[in-house]
Amino acid sequence: AAKQLIGIERAFNCVSADSRRRLYQKYIAEEKKYDYEYYIDDNISKDTYYRETGYAQLEFAEAYRGGELLSKQ
Repeated sequence: AAKQLIGIERAFNCVSADSRRRLYQKYIAEEKKYDYEYYIDDNISKDTYYRETGYAQLEFAEAYRGGELLSKQ
């Protein structure tokens, strides 16, 4: 578990600041909100929010252990 946590932290720190913020808000922050609260707070459309969240997830997956998450099916 400790090795996984280190890998997650490394990948998280490799993604862009915007992606890191989006991933932190959605998955890590203690204060959980509904998705619509995030895109209203950010003053962006629902489609933009989900597109940017998808990009952030992909960026993380590419950074985690050299893309290990992308090769598993």
